[in-house]
Amino acid sequence: MTVFETSSTPRVFALPPGCDFAKEFTKGLIERFGDTSPLIMARSEIYLNTGRVKRGLVAAFGEQGTYLLPKMRLVTELASDSRFWDIAPPVPGLRRQLELFQAVSKLLEKDDRFAAQASAFDLAHSLSVLMDEMHAEGVGPDDISKLDVSQHSEHWARSLKFLHIIGQFWCRTDVPDIQARQRMVVERLVDEWKKKPPSHPILVAGSTGSRGATRLLMEAVARLPQGAVILPCFDSDLPEEVWAGMQDSTTGEDHPQFRFKSLFDKLAMHPKDVLPWHLGAKTNPARNRLISLALRPAPVTGQWLTEGPKLVGIKQATKNLTLLEAPHPRAEAVAIAFRLREAAEQGKSAALVTPNSKIARQVRAALTRWHIRPEDSFNLTLSETIPGRLLLLISELFGRTTNAVSLINLLRHPLVHSVHHHDQHHRRVNRLEFHLRRHQKEDEFGDQLERLFREDWHDELDQWNDWLAHILSVLEATQEACLSELAKTHLNIAQFLIAGTTVTEHGENAANEWTMFAGSTALEMMHEVIREGASGGRLDAQSYNYLFASLMRRKSVPKTERRYFPGIYIWDTLDARMQSPDLVIAGGLNEGEWPVAAPTDPWLNRALRSEAGLLMPERKTGLLAHDFQQAIAATEVVLSRSERLASEPSVPARWLIRLTTLLAGIGDEGKSALDAMRKRGQQLLQSSQAMERSHPAIERERRPTPTPPIATRPKQLSVTTIKTLISNPYVIYATRILKLNELNPLQMISFAALRGSIMHQIVHCFVDKVRHDPESCTQENFMATAEAILTPAPIAFHLKRLWLVQLKGMAEEFIAQELERAKSASPVALETQGKIQLPDTKFVLTARCDRIDRLHDGGALAVYDYKTGTIPSMAEIRRRDKQIPLTVKMLEFGGFLQFPTPEIAEAAYIKIGKSTEVKTVDKELFDQTWDRLIYLIKRFEDPKTGYISRLNMHSISYDEAFDHLARYGEWDEFTETLGT
Repeated sequence: MTVFETSSTPRVFALPPGCDFAKEFTKGLIERFGDTSPLIMARSEIYLNTGRVKRGLVAAFGEQGTYLLPKMRLVTELASDSRFWDIAPPVPGLRRQLELFQAVSKLLEKDDRFAAQASAFDLAHSLSVLMDEMHAEGVGPDDISKLDVSQHSEHWARSLKFLHIIGQFWCRTDVPDIQARQRMVVERLVDEWKKKPPSHPILVAGSTGSRGATRLLMEAVARLPQGAVILPCFDSDLPEEVWAGMQDSTTGEDHPQFRFKSLFDKLAMHPKDVLPWHLGAKTNPARNRLISLALRPAPVTGQWLTEGPKLVGIKQATKNLTLLEAPHPRAEAVAIAFRLREAAEQGKSAALVTPNSKIARQVRAALTRWHIRPEDSFNLTLSETIPGRLLLLISELFGRTTNAVSLINLLRHPLVHSVHHHDQHHRRVNRLEFHLRRHQKEDEFGDQLERLFREDWHDELDQWNDWLAHILSVLEATQEACLSELAKTHLNIAQFLIAGTTVTEHGENAANEWTMFAGSTALEMMHEVIREGASGGRLDAQSYNYLFASLMRRKSVPKTERRYFPGIYIWDTLDARMQSPDLVIAGGLNEGEWPVAAPTDPWLNRALRSEAGLLMPERKTGLLAHDFQQAIAATEVVLSRSERLASEPSVPARWLIRLTTLLAGIGDEGKSALDAMRKRGQQLLQSSQAMERSHPAIERERRPTPTPPIATRPKQLSVTTIKTLISNPYVIYATRILKLNELNPLQMISFAALRGSIMHQIVHCFVDKVRHDPESCTQENFMATAEAILTPAPIAFHLKRLWLVQLKGMAEEFIAQELERAKSASPVALETQGKIQLPDTKFVLTARCDRIDRLHDGGALAVYDYKTGTIPSMAEIRRRDKQIPLTVKMLEFGGFLQFPTPEIAEAAYIKIGKSTEVKTVDKELFDQTWDRLIYLIKRFEDPKTGYISRLNMHSISYDEAFDHLARYGEWDEFTETLGT
């Protein structure tokens, strides 16, 4: 008994946007099988595009009753289908990439103009992706070699020479690529079906035919006597002239229906020949018509003017549409989480759909506030996991001399020494770190560590020292070797680190640690590298590190969590296809996010890809447009975006621009509908912000504001420290009240602080000589002073030479300024100290003035401060940097004893370093700054005023002192001021 009637045309059905694909497909299938024998359905085959759709069909059948289920297969499973035993199994992907890596590396050695050697494995990966695409699309190396590059840049000519690599791996039937075998299997199926068409039903459901091999399968199935193709999200509202215009992939491929048009052309059929699969599918026809018109291809958007005013039911179409335009990504994520939580309270199913893993991560974090763990389709990469990070730390040290930072990072990893005596190991690492911070000298780390182990700690920590010394020696000794040997050494070091000093006693337990924290995936990957390493040849330690890091970034870690909050989901656009929750939130609707930026192909540009018959970059955009059309057709939809990304304004997604522009241009009803969408978005944003302000969790996570007793508060600060008191009072609390000092860095860095000190010393010595001997104000004397001070300084030789070059570059202008300044004034004080008690307080303000000059006429003073960094702007001086204004007021009030109540003629910053610059400070700031300081100090004499963290920062900085004590990151930034 047949299910489908005989037809002379290909059999293609479709389901409209907005319907639940799994449920409606199941209903239509059950209706078509009707009263036929249950065995017919059991013998049927259905090819699906994702595992999630397959699970959805199984659940949908369960809701409809008890049935013998058809055979459900994924299209991608054809590549490993064991029914075709005579076709060799596909070569492992890693093996092929390693073979390509060797070939690419050899070519880069001969011609390094194409790319750097460090990018060899990334190029090999992109080349394997290109080969997969060529197999899927039926494009061979001969097609590539025939490309005309005469009109293109030299880079693409070199690229074609590199692409000859493909030939040696092409059409190897003994070890085919996975995509090559996929196409072989599809072609074999098509050939067998032509010779002997199967009598049982075969269906392809849910696929758009975006890849060549899949489209070939769909074409064959559509022509079978009992075959059918069921398309998802088919736009039946597109007029015939629009379908006819989708011929050019360069102008139409980004349209959501373009892939269907390609399929229809191959089947020699018209879109109007597509039949509805199930007439009872629930949709919103008015919205589908609106979106269909909004997404018309660019060449025909002029149809908006004629068809837009004819649209009916605009209010009904946009009734459950919300447009959320958040000020920044975090506000967007919180608002989305708030809406998901509302849906959970209402008993609705809801999903965030986005291709952006960052916003998915932010929403997932925001949902933890209500202990909601959504089912999430975004996986971590192995490099983001705990065992993956350990493996990366080890590979980065191969063949290198270990420094203090890398050593401590490695020893502090949570898996290191985790089998036994982890607490003892942690205490020893603490002791080692404190010792290195206190006593380390630049460029002496190795000798110091050896001396520490040999003399200071040898008796007490003999076993631990030997364990660590062995690891360091193996890491440093690891040089060029076969990839398999390097991977074995890599894994052995990891096992040795995990087992710790008890490796001989408990070493067998180290493997158990790999079962935790995604370790099984890491271990599986290491064994795969060892197994396939022979294809990678010999590598030096640095090349191995590049290769391994690239592998880690691309290895996805499957989730093991099975306890999810029911009905709440976070899906990428692939998993969201053909899913129909009650509420869909399309998040991250900005250009670059959804749609994502087209990937750069290092091998072929757009014109060459088009000439070769390969997929265009717009293919991905078209698929995402199709996903958008499906998402926006849901019953209730929130369209979400942030108006800024990082520090830059964002651009709305092209589909959002089209929709809002169309609504705004089709009359009052459209404008009213758009305003209502935005109003609902503003209400959602305001509700989420009000929740943040009132939620108890926020109260527990307010930024710390300690209020110590008045007796413990500092009674004296310098003018330079006042900036810290204004911008980050918590630092004053930590240093002056708790008496805490920052630890020295693990790695001595001779840059900003040391450079500033030395530059000040050079200028001070030179100016001091000049004021006693004006004739010595020459470039030669300036450079001689610099040489004399830099030569014995405890800094690296290359830094000394660099700073001398910079000083030589500024010397001419600096000397010219000094000679000009000497015509009207002379230095009378250098590096002079002063202090004064503020009126009506017990607080003492101190200062050290770099330079004070006295004018020749009248005896007024000029105050100068040297800056080796950026000179603060006038806005910064008004708000935070009070050094010059306060120093001037201290002079006026007699804070510098040698200058009782002088007149101040000028106050300025003098920049020294790569260049020189003089910036005068406005006199109007002097009195104003003094009054504000008195107000500020009196505020801190109030016991209720606290030393708040990050009160008035100039910019976001992630390495401020004592941020770890202030738990920065656990609370939100918000505006707060002490009236400074």
